[in-house]
Amino acid sequence: MTLRQTLDRLSQSFDHGDARLLLMAACHLSYTAMTLSMDQTLTEEQLARVHHMESRLLAGEPIQYVLGQWDFIDLTLKVDKRALIPRPETELLADLSVRFLTDRSSPRVMDIGCGTGCIGLYIKH
Repeated sequence: MTLRQTLDRLSQSFDHGDARLLLMAACHLSYTAMTLSMDQTLTEEQLARVHHMESRLLAGEPIQYVLGQWDFIDLTLKVDKRALIPRPETELLADLSVRFLTDRSSPRVMDIGCGTGCIGLYIKH
């Protein structure tokens, strides 16, 4: 089965963007590499990873947990069921925090019990 055929099949069950993310992760491909290789045949190992990830999504697990990571502004964070998934509105809060702290001479920030720690990590970054 080719990448294109697999993407088409996955897109019947999931949002096309989620299907693309799943396939990219299962095949360890960047967006560009996958786009340029749509006629490539998947290996048995890749197909097994696709099926495993697909079954997790079908069971209702969020795409972020299935992928094991999620982008937050310009950071890529590891995520799993132990922490909340970073949300777009949290990106706004983190950006506002950085702006607020920029004019401070010696800012001190404490990020405790905040899921992935995305706000503290972004401020430090």
